Amino acid sequence: MSGRYKIRWFVYIISIAAAICLCLFLNDVRQEPEEAEREETEGTQGLSVLAYAADGEKCCEIVPWYAAGEEVWLLFLPDWAASLSFSEDILLNGQMLEKGEKVEAGADKNYGNMSAFEVDCGGEPLHMEAVELSRLPALFIDTATGNLESLKQDKKNEEEIMLSAFDMTGEGETKASGRMHCRGNVTFEMAEKKSYTLEFAQSVDFYGMGAAGKWILLSNVFDSTSIRNYLTFYMAERMNLYGTPEAQWVDLFANGEYQGIYLLCEKVEIGEERLDIRDQDRISAEQNDLEAVKKSAFYVISDNGQEVVSKGFRLEKEPEDISGGYLLELEAMPERYAEGKSGFISDQGQRVVIESPKYASPSQVSYISGLYQKLEDTLYSGDETQKEAFLEYMDLDSITGKYLIEEFSKNVDASMSSCFLYKPEDAVSTKLYAGPVWDYDRAYGNMSNLGEGLDMRTPEDLYVRDGYYGTPFWLYFCLNPVFEENVRKVYKEEMLPLIEECVQEKIPLWEEQIRASVYADLRRWPDKEEEVRDFQGLSYEEKVDRLKEFMTVRAAWLKQEWGVDSDG
Repeated sequence: MSGRYKIRWFVYIISIAAAICLCLFLNDVRQEPEEAEREETEGTQGLSVLAYAADGEKCCEIVPWYAAGEEVWLLFLPDWAASLSFSEDILLNGQMLEKGEKVEAGADKNYGNMSAFEVDCGGEPLHMEAVELSRLPALFIDTATGNLESLKQDKKNEEEIMLSAFDMTGEGETKASGRMHCRGNVTFEMAEKKSYTLEFAQSVDFYGMGAAGKWILLSNVFDSTSIRNYLTFYMAERMNLYGTPEAQWVDLFANGEYQGIYLLCEKVEIGEERLDIRDQDRISAEQNDLEAVKKSAFYVISDNGQEVVSKGFRLEKEPEDISGGYLLELEAMPERYAEGKSGFISDQGQRVVIESPKYASPSQVSYISGLYQKLEDTLYSGDETQKEAFLEYMDLDSITGKYLIEEFSKNVDASMSSCFLYKPEDAVSTKLYAGPVWDYDRAYGNMSNLGEGLDMRTPEDLYVRDGYYGTPFWLYFCLNPVFEENVRKVYKEEMLPLIEECVQEKIPLWEEQIRASVYADLRRWPDKEEEVRDFQGLSYEEKVDRLKEFMTVRAAWLKQEWGVDSDG
């Protein structure tokens, strides 16, 4: 080897060694806060608290959480906690409190001056603070491993769970066992506070929302008001968009540790208590060996060999009636379309995931893609003499209501993802319908610039119609005069009064209802979420005011843009 190459190899080896040392150093730096937090956690010596409801019988175990930035242990307590007891003999503000001895909340709920106190359980005194939550239901989940670390590493990882769901009085309790895994895309990648899917072998009814086997826990991590998704569900329900998910704010505890305020809601899926249309998945499962079906995937590749334009599975026996039901999700991003089991790409390049039936047969894929293609062809034809032709394939009221929700909220995902359509069996209707609504935590001005000078916080512009991001799905509806006229009519008669009701009555009511838990959530996730939450530095009340202001100004701007005369 020549001297020149020896020098190059020497430099190369030195560079690798330096890189390894740097990685080890950064790893140590990254682990220091984690180790410090772990040491602090061990400082509790296993101390936990039992919180009792007013009946003195129903109780749950709560583990204090160390807030490193505040240098204090936070004891998050449900509003219904009428008394507490500790798992060890302790000195509470210098007074002996025996294991299991109850401390009553008192009229002012200070638990014997426990708003800020010291606990001595045989080691260094622990500085603690009781944090009272809102008057909300509470979910207590215990995982098989005793932590959530495996779940947070990969969305495919699951945990066996035991769940206790308390109502807002703490006396009504629902127990269930099942599985749990993380969900979401951007939320999972960017946020420490994750969203979760809960799955149960037996259907469970939470808080009167109807029994089902799957439930969603939305972290709302991008929305520091925690109101936007609930607001949208309320508006969609009032506008009669079928299948709108029911939802309930809850305080979530996992293995005794407070995880924050969550929105427990129904999953967008076909089912008796959900989108109640014919379930082809259930019928196929009864008629076929599902494991064999999973091995029978088929793909149709585009002429240029770049994309899968049609995909599904070969069924030994198909349902007799394949006209419905179907649940479709429009996707703009190739990687998310690729994740779908069944789907198709239209002639205009719209990617469509067939969410149900999940394992669609060639005939089912052909049927629903053909119906969608007919709709697309009528919209793209530009034939002014056929302006009502699309009504043969799409329900006017649902697509109008869905568009108004998307456009008014200025939903960033409107043309990219989480845009659902469904089709009942022909005996019910031969048309496609828009909905259900889903995923609005980054809507209503709750997102910074998207680039190209597009400011998502401003109440102006027709973001959804113009299809700044994603596909032009909505644009071709908006260019149709029949659709445009109905948009004006519904906006004037239904949506404007609804917006005023939400701004003036509902949002202030919801703000008061969840305020304490939102502030507790911000203390539970003080630093890790600041990089993903907008409107930093504002109080909760100021953030809610920004939401109401956006809604008010946008409502007025759309009224002027669409030439709507509220008095006419």
